Amino acid sequence: MRMHHSQAPSEAEDSELLQFGMASLFEPSGRQSGATEPGPIFARTLEALDWALLLHYAIPEKEAAEIRESLIEWFHRYARRPGRSGSLAALQVDLITMACRAGHVYCSSRLAEPRDPNQLVDRSLALGPEIIALEVAKHVASDLPGR
Repeated sequence: MRMHHSQAPSEAEDSELLQFGMASLFEPSGRQSGATEPGPIFARTLEALDWALLLHYAIPEKEAAEIRESLIEWFHRYARRPGRSGSLAALQVDLITMACRAGHVYCSSRLAEPRDPNQLVDRSLALGPEIIALEVAKHVASDLPGR
């Protein structure tokens, strides 16, 4: 599920980010790979990704970290897509939804493997990733200051 690293934004892309008020979404991660990570605005969302992957889908930590990195790389490109005019809140929901879809696919692909019973995973698979994403997004929104 690894995706290619994106390059540093061009001046036109920086202008587009400013136009949509998303300049602080990304900041350099300091890693040698040159990848970027969502900026401080998305700290709670990143916690929510881990919460969804580790708790709702019981994905082992190593695999969850790999999925999370792929999601960050995907999101970096997605948020910069031309014509993208969604709000920051909508972008957060999109990222959480994609994390839940990835968790759902991961678990669904391993249904035949023996595993410990987990009612939360069974519930997440039964309800589907969109419902779980809404629940996780509501949790994130309720934890934000001023709400």
